[in-house]
Amino acid sequence: MRKLLSKKYWEKMINKPEHIQNHIFNGKERLFFDACVWIYIHHPNYIGDWKARKYSSLLKLLKMLKCPIYVDILIISEFINRYAHIEYDRLPPTSKPANFKIFRSSPSFVNIAQDITSDVKKVIALATKCKLEFTTINVDSLLTQYPLSKYDFNDILIYEICKRKSLTMVTHDLDFKGFDIPILTANPKLIT
Repeated sequence: MRKLLSKKYWEKMINKPEHIQNHIFNGKERLFFDACVWIYIHHPNYIGDWKARKYSSLLKLLKMLKCPIYVDILIISEFINRYAHIEYDRLPPTSKPANFKIFRSSPSFVNIAQDITSDVKKVIALATKCKLEFTTINVDSLLTQYPLSKYDFNDILIYEICKRKSLTMVTHDLDFKGFDIPILTANPKLIT
């Protein structure tokens, strides 16, 4: 197993998101891709999109450097749900079921679910599974923080995973701005 991020690296990167093109990767980084990054890489809706190109290029570089990428079941869950909602939102109004649950139960969703499953398997094959047991997180503390923060509860959990595992977050999501963990992004709004 690779060593945890050095204190020097952590201090340099903390509260200072860096653009993925400006970061000099040395193969020692331990990265945690947010669900939105996996969506940009895998969802057909983003083929040719600049975000898909940036994050796909990053993934190729990291594979070449043998840089470990970590994933957690929470990210897989977010990926699956977001992917399915994108598919629902893409339907023309004339053929769109009244709500998402009806869509998810429809025969046409079977093929979409198979595509999602295929892409999830690709993500899992590329990444190392993070083990963070429910019993190791102080859930009471997180629940106390939640009403006082501006963050989604899943984002707080993802932050906790990155902090405990000493992982650098790769995200395009502005919701992670202000978290005291190393962040890499292609989103210029997250850097400023």
